[in-house]
Amino acid sequence: MQKTYQNFVIRPWQPGDRQKVAQLLSQVLGEFGLEFDPDGADQDAVQVEAAYQDSGGEFWVVEQDSRIVGSGGYRPYHRGERGAELRKMYLLPEVRGQGLGRFLLRAIEEAAAQRGFTEMWLETANSLKGAIALYERNGYLPDTGVETQRCDRIYVKPL
Repeated sequence: MQKTYQNFVIRPWQPGDRQKVAQLLSQVLGEFGLEFDPDGADQDAVQVEAAYQDSGGEFWVVEQDSRIVGSGGYRPYHRGERGAELRKMYLLPEVRGQGLGRFLLRAIEEAAAQRGFTEMWLETANSLKGAIALYERNGYLPDTGVETQRCDRIYVKPL
């Protein structure tokens, strides 16, 4: 998928993006008092090939003026009959509030549905209030069984 929204370009992740995506995640997580964990919860962000591309998922970056300002992807998930997990959907503070999050979320959902996934799952933390509001406004329903240590909420949505 390569899409454009306003002056943003959403394009497939490339190996040269690895360090910039790690920095983006570290910055955004830090903003909410959460730590970037490249050996645990965030391992997929530094091992994109294995975590997404080789597993049947996809991962994208969001650029504005050739600068990475966001990311997001999905990968197969063990829940549901054809479940996918939304992962690493983060935007820098200066690009929030412009509809980009909603656009990116829908683009990821559409890409997963085109590959035959029927549910989208996600885990998040209470401190990510804006993300929680976005998910709930877009049809995500609370569920149980959080698996990621820093997360305390899990949601699911039929695609």
